[in-house]
Amino acid sequence: AALVSATEVYAYHALDVLLAVEPREDTSQYLGLTLVEWLRGYSIIERLAMVAGRSDGAASRLLIHLDEADLKRRLVKLGLSADKAKRFVSNVTFGRGSGDIVDDPIIRIADGQLLLMGPLAVSSEVTRVILSKFARKRVQIGAKGKRFERRFREHLTEWGLTPVHGAVADGLETYEIDAAIRLDRRVFLFECKTRTTFGVDPASVWRLREWMSQAAAQARRIADGMRQRPGALADMLGENCEGLEVIPCIVGAMPLQAAGQVDGAYFTDQMALATFFAVGEAGVYSTHCIPGLPPIRQTVFANKLWSGPAPTSDDLLRFLDNPPSVAMIGSHLREVEVVERHSALGEFRTFELEILPAESSRSIEALGGSGVEAPAAAIKASQTLR
Repeated sequence: AALVSATEVYAYHALDVLLAVEPREDTSQYLGLTLVEWLRGYSIIERLAMVAGRSDGAASRLLIHLDEADLKRRLVKLGLSADKAKRFVSNVTFGRGSGDIVDDPIIRIADGQLLLMGPLAVSSEVTRVILSKFARKRVQIGAKGKRFERRFREHLTEWGLTPVHGAVADGLETYEIDAAIRLDRRVFLFECKTRTTFGVDPASVWRLREWMSQAAAQARRIADGMRQRPGALADMLGENCEGLEVIPCIVGAMPLQAAGQVDGAYFTDQMALATFFAVGEAGVYSTHCIPGLPPIRQTVFANKLWSGPAPTSDDLLRFLDNPPSVAMIGSHLREVEVVERHSALGEFRTFELEILPAESSRSIEALGGSGVEAPAAAIKASQTLR
């Protein structure tokens, strides 16, 4: 069926990019539904919330009463089977196993009627909601690696680079290189990974750390093999590789970056590398909307990622050692010591991360600015708009 709203169009293409999978081609069942069925269901719920807010006034935007049979009929009319419509409603109804009302915005009340949390349904991003839902339920979307590897190499080519790939056999050892590029005196080996979701509970964080260790070991093994066999690397790149430094990197389809190496390898993702190679700067921007005119985008502060007209290996290493997105997120977190005292067991000390109020000045300082650029830019923008 055709896509039912702009939201579904955006979410469809976002999943295509993030998961390296064409949603229509993926017939796998995730919690009993395919990707396109998840997209359709959440998009219909968002549409219902928007229509209710427009037709019934502001009060109806908060809590929207839904008739379950009518909701299922709408889902069936727009492409889901009766069984899938029933499963979707069950999956997104808040209950004991729910972790977030954004993921499960429907509440069943005592008389059996359904309430939809209107603001959540309207303002949530369908792509984020689906990925969050999968993360909480520990759902993985795998077996899409080859497609992502091919797409990542296409991106490298679009960014003006010359990636190579292939298998290098040496006796009993075989080294599969997903993508490799040379930047002046260094060769960057990219190991492509399509792990899709990460939870935020301690057990999920521990599993993520274990996965990162395993991925780093795999990348290090390939890098060590190429260091010992510069001739094989030279054959692949078509140029002499003697004396070149080999840098192992893990690049993910989904956002995952670390500052510096983790167990001897760098971790980055396709969107971060697009910022580095295609944009060449990381900054803080503001958008001003005037009725009847296209949005005006203003640069508040931008930090150039290249030291010259083209990226160098030093520039890329500096970017991997201190990713701008990691720096900006870190600038809005503060470690707080929590002390708990127990009469029988004594004193316990733990640390928690406190989220600080969002301020553009923090992000600017994290990117290397002084923090005074934000108010100065606001004054300039005000003058320009007038």
